[in-house]
Order: sequence, then C-alpha cells, then structure tokens
Amino acid sequence: MPNLDLGFRIKYELGDNSSLDGFKSGDLVSVRKSRNSFQFEKIASVRELFSYKAYLDRVVDGDTLLVQIDLGFGIFIEERLRLRGLDAPEVAERNGQAAKKFVERELKGTNFLILKTYGSDIYDRYLVEVFYLKNEWKVEKIIEDGNFLNNRLLQEGLAIRI
Repeated sequence: MPNLDLGFRIKYELGDNSSLDGFKSGDLVSVRKSRNSFQFEKIASVRELFSYKAYLDRVVDGDTLLVQIDLGFGIFIEERLRLRGLDAPEVAERNGQAAKKFVERELKGTNFLILKTYGSDIYDRYLVEVFYLKNEWKVEKIIEDGNFLNNRLLQEGLAIRI
C-alpha cells in the first residue's frame, strides 16, 4: 500500500488509491483536498518541501516555541521548536524576559505561522525559520509579505547569530 512521508517521522497510509497511478516511490508530490478526495501532483522543486502551517500554543523563551503543526489529512503534531541560526538568552538571564515578550508581541494576532524546517538540534528540537503576518488567513500572502521572526529578533538585538 502506498504511503506518504508527512515529515516529523510521520507516515500516512493512503490505502488503495488509484489517483496515485503513474507515481513511483520517492516522487515528490503536492496534495490538495477536493471535496471528498485528494488530488496529487508531482513537483519538480523542493522549494516548499519541509514547509508547514502551524498554530502557536505558547512561547517558551526567545528562541523556542511550542506549536501544533498541520501535516495534512487532518493530522496534527505538537512540537517544541528552536529558531534556526540564533541564540536568545534564557528567561532567567538578563534580557531573557525581553526576548520572550518580544516574540509574544510579534506573534500575537497571528492566525497561524509558516515554518521552514531544517532538521533537529542535539535536544531533538526541530530547527525552524518562522514567517508570520498578523490577521492574515492566506498562506501565499504570508510567504510573500510576511515577517521573518528569526531576523526580527536579530534586528532588535534580542538574540545573537550562531
């Protein structure tokens, strides 16, 4: 039976699905839901691979978030994520509360986040870049015009580049 790798070590078994005729193991596909079925399309680029829609549960500290990630097919996974390429002070350290409060303010009013993942760190947290736009519901608009949280922390001097 064919299955899809949804990321985060999650596989989804499709069952007997004739709409996958013409695909072979290892093909990259995009999936769109249409009424009561799924439409699969082969993609040539990995540009959107490892990109996910996520919902913020809470800000742990200036460089760590707890989120619910939408893997598609009605499947969500809770993950603790680390912002890629930077280090913010811990909450108990000087400026740690300021970094955390900045991230909370930046993400307040967002309907969801767009994540680009880059593997995991030594604590098994996925390293991510986070894009967001307040009061926006269109994924494409966030990708095109959204704010880049990792850079915002660096610009504000609340984190250092690593």
